[in-house]
Amino acid sequence: MQTRNSVSRLGLVVLLGTLSIAAGVVNTPMAQAQSTKTSAPAKAQDQAKKNLVDVNTADAETLQGLPGIGPALAQRIMDGRPYKNLEDLENVKGLGKAKVDALKTDVSFGPSRTAKGAKTGSATPQAKKAQTETKTPAQAKIARVDVNSADAETLQGLPGVGPAIGQRIIDGRPYKNLEDLEKVKGLGKAKVDALKTDITFGPSKTAKSAAAASAEAKVIREKESPVTRLTPTGAASGKLRPGEKININKATAEDLDSLPGIGPVKSQAIVAYRNQNGEFKTIEDIQQVRGIKEGEFSKLKDLIKLKD
Repeated sequence: MQTRNSVSRLGLVVLLGTLSIAAGVVNTPMAQAQSTKTSAPAKAQDQAKKNLVDVNTADAETLQGLPGIGPALAQRIMDGRPYKNLEDLENVKGLGKAKVDALKTDVSFGPSRTAKGAKTGSATPQAKKAQTETKTPAQAKIARVDVNSADAETLQGLPGVGPAIGQRIIDGRPYKNLEDLEKVKGLGKAKVDALKTDITFGPSKTAKSAAAASAEAKVIREKESPVTRLTPTGAASGKLRPGEKININKATAEDLDSLPGIGPVKSQAIVAYRNQNGEFKTIEDIQQVRGIKEGEFSKLKDLIKLKD
């Protein structure tokens, strides 16, 4: 009897052990699947975090990979480091709230190398430049771009100003105020309003030098070749070279200055009008330029052309 009980107990132990092993085999894949499901979002978050651009340490090329960030903005971001949050980044010239909102899912704010340098008293050149530019209102004013004297490269550093508009700004000088600048083809009120905190209107070196160069060129031309002279009625008393006419769609201010009744001011006005409105369609269109009316046109009409 005792032997039978022992056998029964042994059989029960074996049965329980078999059931336990079977349960383990079934539960192991389920546990692994559950673990995979749990870790997948965490891995995705880690991957997304790794793909964010750290605005405090990224180089210029990496920053330019962000939407709306070109070479100039990338350099300004680097110069203005460190940043603690999106609000700090909005202060970068050329960014603002709208652009920063578009970047917020792509950027992060890690420890700044510039900030570390500042703690040890060895601020980087970019940090020193940023500090210099933001010291006082007087210094900020000095940093503005003078549209009457800046070169093409400097003008292209302004928001929304490319090579073509930069050249038109130069051609249309001088400007007294924002309203004058709005007349440049490709600008307009909205773009000029966006520039008003970045520009200033100083004395125009271009206007002075253009007048001097034009006068000098006129004297040289008078010495080297015959020039048309007019009677009080506007009739030509002298002759240009046979068949010679000036192309008003291509001529420089100096060339235009050689026309009768057109001095430095009107020649600049013709160039400015052409830059703002495009080429003249007819020679009569030149009367749309300020200062050139029917009387002046009657003296010019036989001396100008539209094409070479």
